Amino acid sequence: MSDNQLDQISILKKTPPHLPRLTILAEISLIILAVIAILGAAMFARPILFPMTLAVLMALATKPVARKLCENLKFHPIVASVLIVLFIMGIGIGGMFALSGPAGKWISEAPQKFQEVERKIRPVKESVEEITEATGHIEKMTEAARDPSKVKVEVARPTLTSTVLSMTAEVGLEFLIAISCLFLLLAFGDDFMDRIADLKGNKTKNALIEMVKSAEEMISLYLFRFTLINCVLGLVIGLGMWALGMPNPALWGVMAACLNFVPYLGLIAGSSIVFFVAIVEFDSLLKATIAPAIYIIANAIEANAVTPSLLGKALSVHVIVLFFGILLLGWLWGIGGVLIAVPLIATFRVMCSHFEPLKPVAQFLGGGSKEPSVGFDKKS
Repeated sequence: MSDNQLDQISILKKTPPHLPRLTILAEISLIILAVIAILGAAMFARPILFPMTLAVLMALATKPVARKLCENLKFHPIVASVLIVLFIMGIGIGGMFALSGPAGKWISEAPQKFQEVERKIRPVKESVEEITEATGHIEKMTEAARDPSKVKVEVARPTLTSTVLSMTAEVGLEFLIAISCLFLLLAFGDDFMDRIADLKGNKTKNALIEMVKSAEEMISLYLFRFTLINCVLGLVIGLGMWALGMPNPALWGVMAACLNFVPYLGLIAGSSIVFFVAIVEFDSLLKATIAPAIYIIANAIEANAVTPSLLGKALSVHVIVLFFGILLLGWLWGIGGVLIAVPLIATFRVMCSHFEPLKPVAQFLGGGSKEPSVGFDKKS
């Protein structure tokens, strides 16, 4: 043996046996700390990160439209981007103005609605009256043990009007940021991607651009089909509510289209809200059950017939990954995070599948599973 080999053997003999374990534990600790830091930064930077993420998803969905306008109609990229942005702004602002009246009316009448629901479902609650009476006796016993000399302190809470105004201002600012980012990505995204590819050198530039365009094509088609399915579902449910005689059917159709971005939980929330409204509006409890039945049947047809035929498994995401992803993004970014969780996770999986080191991550997120999944197949 050479002197270097003998020195290495002597060093290994002197190394404490517990040192490799400590190294592994240190690496795991660093990974955990990095994840916590990333989650904390994502929560802290929500006002910026959420609209930017939304803009990226909208850009991926509308980029093929912008290219068609430039190639077929010879539009300048900036002109095509302005047209797409104006179209999205028109739909968003017009929808908010059209639905703000009915939504505001329901919010203002919420206390009366709750009292009406309680009155109508009172016969259903007769079976639990004994439990209610027992609870009342327990409350009387605890009241007797309280110190009457203590002064009750009530914390002043913000009014409903101030809360709605603050939320409206926040949503408006985020919408403005998202629209601005969308315009920049559509108008100058290709040039920016070329600059990034130039950093890799001429040998890998074409391969990188081809990979990005392939991923972009899959993601855009998926997002387009997914959004189209949800819009048609909202239209069907809105027509069903209108035929049933429900007030503001457009509001419930838009709600159904938005909630369908959230698997399972969206169905539960939407059908529950529709049932609540139907109880208030209809005198018969039997007739009130027709509204959630329409909602559930329409979702069942969409999930078991329409979606499988238009979306496949190339972009499938495992249901457990979806569930925890929805919870995580909902915790980080609120309702907006819940609504974009499914397309964002599916987009992340596509990007991972196009990078060799990240292909195991793509497989972990959903590939080859026999469990229920949401996805898109480019060949379909």
